[in-house]
Amino acid sequence: MTVDRVWLVGEGVLKAFWLDVLGRRGIAVEDGTAAVDGRPGGRRPGRGVALRSPGAGEAQLLSAPALIIDVENVDLRAKRRRLRRLGARLHPHGLLLTSAHAVSATEAAAWFGRPDAVVGYGAFPAYGTAPAVDLAAPLGADPSGITRAEAWLASIGVRTFRVGDEVGLAFPRVLAMIINEAAFALMEGVAAAEDIDRAMRLGTNYPEGPLAWADRIGLDEVQAVLRGLYRAFGEDRYRPAPIFRQLIAAGRLGRKAGHGFYAYTDEAKER
Repeated sequence: MTVDRVWLVGEGVLKAFWLDVLGRRGIAVEDGTAAVDGRPGGRRPGRGVALRSPGAGEAQLLSAPALIIDVENVDLRAKRRRLRRLGARLHPHGLLLTSAHAVSATEAAAWFGRPDAVVGYGAFPAYGTAPAVDLAAPLGADPSGITRAEAWLASIGVRTFRVGDEVGLAFPRVLAMIINEAAFALMEGVAAAEDIDRAMRLGTNYPEGPLAWADRIGLDEVQAVLRGLYRAFGEDRYRPAPIFRQLIAAGRLGRKAGHGFYAYTDEAKER
């Protein structure tokens, strides 16, 4: 699959992830959110790439893209609305990569209306030498879709892992659960945040403790995975720790807000 431009749709931590990945390869990234919502779009810095908002009369920009990447996890009403509109905008032989952090690929495909064109993915800011994503096909979808996605991602240096289609997939689900347990331990007074993170770094050789990692991801993004799991399975083990709701209500979303489980200077926010 040849891709010379990508529509990026939605907001959140995965937006920066894809801007960085695509920017390294010099792939044009267009603001699909603006196109589908019918409003001017913003710009986000990536490594040499910014979102381009289609202007009036730019027929080429408004033509059907071969690849749309949906990054929305937090605002599921907006995600559903956009996917319902995007089904008619994608090229007949194109692909939609949709984040499966908070809903399954199957549910997202039902909103989109073209399940054979949909592949769910999962990714979080990590500490490897190359970006990696989980991939899952919607229930009953043609397997050629996920095969094409794997081939394209490999061509731009992204490692992939094929997993079953459940909310959160593998890496985002497991990491969110670890973070949630650390948050409960903090709330219950087991240890201070710094001590929990230090114990996990030393005991498991994690590159960062779970609470600091949550701040890097964004507490709203972590809570979105946990809420999705709780909604899907209804089991108490997936219930988000109440501290997430408290911190998010106070605007303490993590590094991007300057405060989460930890407080950050302006310089630290950018790292």
